[in-house]
Amino acid sequence: MINLKNILVEIEFSSSEDFKKYKAKHKMRPGTVVKVAGKDKVVGDDKPKGKKPKGDTTADTLTKGLKDGGLNPYKDGPMINQALDDIGGDHSELKKRIDTYGDNVPSSKGKSEAEYQKEIDKYKEEGEKLSNDIADAVSDKPKGKKTKSKPMPQPSDFGGDMDKYTAALNKRMKDDEKSSSDKPKKPKDFNGIDYEKMKGKTPGVWDRQAVNNLSNKNPELAKELGFTGDYGKDDEILDNLDLATISSIIDKYGSDYNKESHMERLRDDHGFGDKPDVDPKTDKEMQKVAGDANEKMAKDEFKDTLDSDPMYAGELFNKNLKNIPEEDREMGQEALFALQDVEMGLLDASDAEWAKEFLRKDILPHIKEGKNSDLRQLSKITTRYNKWLN
Repeated sequence: MINLKNILVEIEFSSSEDFKKYKAKHKMRPGTVVKVAGKDKVVGDDKPKGKKPKGDTTADTLTKGLKDGGLNPYKDGPMINQALDDIGGDHSELKKRIDTYGDNVPSSKGKSEAEYQKEIDKYKEEGEKLSNDIADAVSDKPKGKKTKSKPMPQPSDFGGDMDKYTAALNKRMKDDEKSSSDKPKKPKDFNGIDYEKMKGKTPGVWDRQAVNNLSNKNPELAKELGFTGDYGKDDEILDNLDLATISSIIDKYGSDYNKESHMERLRDDHGFGDKPDVDPKTDKEMQKVAGDANEKMAKDEFKDTLDSDPMYAGELFNKNLKNIPEEDREMGQEALFALQDVEMGLLDASDAEWAKEFLRKDILPHIKEGKNSDLRQLSKITTRYNKWLN
């Protein structure tokens, strides 16, 4: 019987070059044994071993495009979503962020050039972060234990719904306080006052102002809170922070002086720690009187600015947005734009009389807070000032 193996072994080549030339012209079965320069060689053994197969073309192309700026979530959103579908896996959250990002392009309407540019810069920054998150999600990185924390929620994640955003922010910051197995435990109290006991307590103006001051000095905190530089939106975020969240922020970012001042507020304004310096009953009466006076001042201020400073009236409008019925907000904004157009000479004053009438009749009754003042805190200021002098 003929032994095929013996026949195949008889194929000989004097050099590797001759063998390569032969293979280029003839198809050889893998496993065939030949002699090359006097040594046995198995066809197929010359293929490099252990070489990593080429990565997924779609994932590689998408990653490269996002990293070098050739693709961006605004103009290429549908294309990126399709690529994520082709790659496979659960990318529903990323796709939702891409759609939300594309729907929230900043508008220049009613804004100064500086304000508009600030929003554009912020929008670009969010786009870069989204691009990096997409690239990281589809890149060929080992799927080991996550070491990077989940990104903080942003207003754009909720389609501009500030109530949902601030609720998510408060929850996230509380969740961050919970200890993990590989991280040191975060404090559960502020100078001995348990954060749980602060639940249901409404922060005061000075509590919020303390956070605002810290955010001005600390870009990391401003980014964490989702501040954009838009007065109305930033103020709404501050208004929705609860006392426990504010206390944890001051504990993390504040100086010893900031913490001492906050401790005084927790004691004097919120009834924690030692006996308050002001009798609670008297303080409640003073708060009501001062609150009424503060509302009257705010209304007078808004009414005056309709004639003298429409831009400032817009800031007061934003400050009181939560008090204004939703069905009147859009018309109120349009009325303010009309007054601002008059101030800039773009519209005749007679064409904007409707705007003043609407703002006075439908918006003024809902103005309760001035831009920078709150007389309800005057008793606390006096108390602390006297203590400081002593």
